[in-house]
Amino acid sequence: MTFRRSLRSKLIYTFLGGSLLTVLLFSLVIKGIMNDYFQRLGAVRLQFVSEQGQRDVRTNVAIFKDAFRDIFAGFATSISALSQSGAIGDQLPRTQAERNRMAEVLRQAELENKLSMITLVDLQGRTILRSSNPNAYGDDALMRDYSNPERPVSSVRRIVEDALTGHTIKTFAAVAPQILEKEGLEKLLNEYNL
Repeated sequence: MTFRRSLRSKLIYTFLGGSLLTVLLFSLVIKGIMNDYFQRLGAVRLQFVSEQGQRDVRTNVAIFKDAFRDIFAGFATSISALSQSGAIGDQLPRTQAERNRMAEVLRQAELENKLSMITLVDLQGRTILRSSNPNAYGDDALMRDYSNPERPVSSVRRIVEDALTGHTIKTFAAVAPQILEKEGLEKLLNEYNL
């Protein structure tokens, strides 16, 4: 009798142990499958969000680009006509009176086109005339490299070099405070806390 009970107990414990082991192995397999499923689901969601973000960025950049294209198209005609007519290049100022007269012409072009500054440079990048500050000239403030770790400013060297090599430039840039000071635009410095 004890032998039967003992055998019965052994069979029951063996069966329960086997069942428990089966459930444990089955749960490990299920856990692996679920982890794989959630990882793939996460990757698909991340890819979807990333693609949607890229589409939104492309759309916003296209809108931004079109808006600036419209702005530049508005004043490109009059500025191009002024620069290509020879009215400026053929009659570079030699005296202070000539500098003031030509600066007034450039200021009028600025007002008509809603520009902040027009600056003439020679083939080496030295300033010939500033519309807003005709008394300051002969420097290479536009060509120097400026660095300000708190703000994204630099020289506009690339833009000036492209213009000097004959390319038509339609772009915008962050201008260093030192350039604005030379241009006589200190009020912009104060307005934007530069």
